[in-house]
Amino acid sequence: KDSYPVQRANQFTTGRIYKKNSWLLDLDIYYKTISGITSFTVDFQNQYDLNIHKGQGFTKGVDVLVQKSAPGWRAWATYTFQDSQNKFDEVNDHEYFQVNSNTKHALTVSFYKKFKNYNFALGWFWHTGKPYSSINDLGEIISYNSETLPDYHRLDLSGFYQFKDKNEWLYKIGFSVYNLYNRHEIISKELERKFTEIGDFISPQYAVQDYYSLGITPNIFFRVSF
Repeated sequence: KDSYPVQRANQFTTGRIYKKNSWLLDLDIYYKTISGITSFTVDFQNQYDLNIHKGQGFTKGVDVLVQKSAPGWRAWATYTFQDSQNKFDEVNDHEYFQVNSNTKHALTVSFYKKFKNYNFALGWFWHTGKPYSSINDLGEIISYNSETLPDYHRLDLSGFYQFKDKNEWLYKIGFSVYNLYNRHEIISKELERKFTEIGDFISPQYAVQDYYSLGITPNIFFRVSF
């Protein structure tokens, strides 16, 4: 029980929904604490670290949705603030550090239009960069997720046309364009273990690998439903 504690969580949530005519406002605020988190090695120390690292964490955030609806079209925007952090025994001086997927601010603005049998959608996405760990010239971790990547954003466009034949078969032909303005941005930094010397098996050494977003990516499709 001491080595493998039961994971427990407490969450406090409040919110408000306001709707008038064609407008909708949805607000949610939450705070969650987690205890009994365990992690087995995951290179926190080295590959011969056989300890079960026990820890705890928290997540706090705000979600906001604003939507406007009208005959034939709809527009909405969402905003999210989220801060998720964990801490483990004997790791990072027992101080909290961000989880790998933590993006503190995210904004989405979308628009949808329907005209007869034509449908179009446009969406713009933005969020702050994910955290990453930094290393020194010797390839040793000197901080856990204390650095942050640049902001990321992109614009997507899609549309389709649908119709039925005399047999009531539904045909749909359309397209989508991911990252319309062809923005290339780093979206992740991953630490990879290096094994160039015998000592690397005992004292882990790391190299940073960068991953980038896709550029402009067009797609077309044709679908038949019967």
